[in-house]
Amino acid sequence: MSLTTLRDKIENMTTSHQEDIMKILNDNNVDMSSNSNGSFVNLSSLHDSVIEKLEKYSEYVDAQEKELEIIEDEKQHLKSTFFSNT
Repeated sequence: MSLTTLRDKIENMTTSHQEDIMKILNDNNVDMSSNSNGSFVNLSSLHDSVIEKLEKYSEYVDAQEKELEIIEDEKQHLKSTFFSNT
């Protein structure tokens, strides 16, 4: 995955997932700058192992969201099949 793609995925994550990203960065002693607009990291300066952890977490989030979508679709199907007023 390109760094641009990874950056975009992280920016579009929910706050709780972004907090998990921050934990990964903190656990790996990554230098970050912060201001009133948020925290910033130069992804191109990160070690490959940190990039890999971020990519794996991003893939985990994607898989989790897809699974939730499948469950919600099934829930709606069951609701319309068994609980419709017709």
